[in-house]
Amino acid sequence: MRYLYTFLLAVPCLLLIGQVEHLSPQPYSSDFSGIYVDANGTGFVVGSCGVALKTTDGGQNWTQVSLPQDDILEAVSCRPGTGCAEVFIGGKNFIYSSTDSGESWSVFEMNLSRTGVDIYFPDETSVFYGRRTPTQWYSTDNGQSWSSVSINPQPSGGISFPGNQVGFITNDNPGKVLKTEDGGQTWNEAYTHPTFINQLSMVDGQNGFLSDNTRTLYQTTDGGITWSEVGPHPSINAIYFEAQSMSTIDLFGSSIFNRTTDGGQSWTEINTIENTTTNRGTINANTHRSGTNYWFASPNTEIIRSTDDLATLQNTFLDLRTVANQIEFAEENSEVGYIIDGANRLLRSDDEGENWTEINLSDAPAVLSDVYAISDEEAIVTYTNRPPMRTMDGFNTTFDFIPTSITDTLTNGSLRLIERASTGRWGIFGTNHYLYSDDDGQSWTVVFHGLNFNPNFLSLNGNESALIGGTLGRLLRSTDGGLSWQTTDALPAGSIFAYGLDLGDGRLLAGPTSQLARSTDGGQSWSTDGIPSATRRLALAPNADIYTYRATSEGNFIYRSTDQGDSWEELSRGCTSYDDLAVNSDGSFLYLAGSGLRVDRLLIGPSSIAQVPNSAQIEPLIVYPNPTNGLIYLDFRRSEHRGDPRLAGAEHYGDPRPAGAISEAFDWQLFDASGKLVSQGQLPANNQPSLSLAGLASGMYHLRVFGRQSVSTARVIVR
Repeated sequence: MRYLYTFLLAVPCLLLIGQVEHLSPQPYSSDFSGIYVDANGTGFVVGSCGVALKTTDGGQNWTQVSLPQDDILEAVSCRPGTGCAEVFIGGKNFIYSSTDSGESWSVFEMNLSRTGVDIYFPDETSVFYGRRTPTQWYSTDNGQSWSSVSINPQPSGGISFPGNQVGFITNDNPGKVLKTEDGGQTWNEAYTHPTFINQLSMVDGQNGFLSDNTRTLYQTTDGGITWSEVGPHPSINAIYFEAQSMSTIDLFGSSIFNRTTDGGQSWTEINTIENTTTNRGTINANTHRSGTNYWFASPNTEIIRSTDDLATLQNTFLDLRTVANQIEFAEENSEVGYIIDGANRLLRSDDEGENWTEINLSDAPAVLSDVYAISDEEAIVTYTNRPPMRTMDGFNTTFDFIPTSITDTLTNGSLRLIERASTGRWGIFGTNHYLYSDDDGQSWTVVFHGLNFNPNFLSLNGNESALIGGTLGRLLRSTDGGLSWQTTDALPAGSIFAYGLDLGDGRLLAGPTSQLARSTDGGQSWSTDGIPSATRRLALAPNADIYTYRATSEGNFIYRSTDQGDSWEELSRGCTSYDDLAVNSDGSFLYLAGSGLRVDRLLIGPSSIAQVPNSAQIEPLIVYPNPTNGLIYLDFRRSEHRGDPRLAGAEHYGDPRPAGAISEAFDWQLFDASGKLVSQGQLPANNQPSLSLAGLASGMYHLRVFGRQSVSTARVIVR
């Protein structure tokens, strides 16, 4: 199943349709945030991307539920005693209710921010939708109509309805306990706590517990009017806090389960996530309990359950729904892509991301670090615990990319990241060494940098300029081909640089933690002006456009810059968490991959400024240097013009003529940003085709080169 979100983008002389399309490997994926399973085994789980699933066998199997509106779903609950015939789902924009176990739905529109907590039933006909905003929603007629009530300051998340229209809610500034006796229609202050209240759980209308930010447990026996200190509880960030009785309390963190059976006097660790089949090693989850059965709705499209009072935990899904850590596409074949996932698997697609299959590597015990794909057959993978390997047959066989006579001497650290510059130079950066080759790996220059850190990204610009970022707050730049590396100190100290680009001429983009910054002087100074906040990761398209995304509670905002990061436009929005992005070699699609092994695809396509025959294929063109002060060179090697017989040296690396050499003329046209034709002509037969753009005003231009069956395009920045 696919989910299609369509947004129209206004671009000069161009109307693009940005389509965020969900692809495989999984038919659906979601950051689950709400789960409820009734005692009879019927239940629902909901999350981002409009995903709702139903079980009728206690969570062993799940099927998709169709809702009348697409929404970010946050909470789900069934009215007790109905066998989940009456079910309510709370979303960002809508509340959904069903009286036939999800066969049909009624919808109430809210249009709020994404802050739902859970759904409660104060009595036989009342419903309360608790949220971490000042506005709460309630119904007195079983969801046929809804009203809102304002609570200020906004709730901090501790909400409990023990029954008989009595409910409790906590807020901060300072910590307060508010109480309702009419099902949530009105609230009054019952108690003021000296510090922030983290969690609250009531056993009944009189008795319950709260936990504060000092990791101290308090109890009440008079309906929340007074609270007495019980004592400290385990020092964890609790994501689940429930008082089953005045003696038994569950306190769960993301990796540890704790329980007391003596009212908080002592605590026992009853299970650790290390004993489960969860994919990320933590449970950041909404939790539901029914007797000794527990269900956890987690990111990565995971549903974890226990049927033996947490003695063991099982992942409901047999297929591994881990995170997609990296996605890459082959530079010579836009249909071939690779994913490295959190389970140390290498996945491959041969159809533009439509389908993905696992590559069975003979060296599976090694830990994958990076992949660089050249064609449908050729690729290179690096590892954290062994030397890089190369394949020339689509991973049917692999061999050492670097001779063992070299790698055997590199005893301090691993070679983790690989990149190839537009000049053909290979660069590999490791914990303590940097290696480069200018003859496709036949010989290598080894540089010992001794920095002893793990890189997160490597960006090469030509043979001389490179940018590295990684742990320990280090952002490094080389201007001498990697022989020496200088630390950039102008960005916040202690940041983890997870992404960056070296765009040439001292122009850099780098992301400390979650904020992209721009430098135009080689890293001496940085600015975030005009850059969306909380941006993550970068992808450089063949036409020099740059893509990034911003993760928020409302989803992922996807941005593009056409001027090397000076300004950004929002293209579209994704509905779940992403961990990486990539543009395929023909520039037609932006791919985004992340939690739940989710792969989304956004149609970006080349600019349609010039008139092109309907039968022509539009392909990207590599030009360099870009930006330019005048002269540019054209590289057809990665273009579909490679099949044109006029290309003399582009077909094989062994041809003595330069890659991209042409034996006959090509027509070309140059348009400015408004779509006006400013120049045109022919590329003469040449071993190294080039164009002079000297004399043009600074700005963005669109170049088109016309082949016999295709048209190659590139955006060129003139300075």
